[in-house]
Amino acid sequence: MATTTAKRKPKAKKTKHQPKVFTYQWKGINRDGQRTSGELKGSTIAEVRGVLKSQGVTPKSVSKKSAPLFK
Repeated sequence: MATTTAKRKPKAKKTKHQPKVFTYQWKGINRDGQRTSGELKGSTIAEVRGVLKSQGVTPKSVSKKSAPLFK
């Protein structure tokens, strides 16, 4: 009995999932005790808080900036 191998279709290339990046507004206190605020891009609030702490800023509030209605 003769058998043949079935031809396989080539697999599609897997693409790495790119995390969405949002703009976050933050308020905090710097090393000198002064209130500071600004905007920072990141994928999560935890990531933004970590970046602020590494810069010497104690974050008091971090919130996602709303997207503009018209681009």
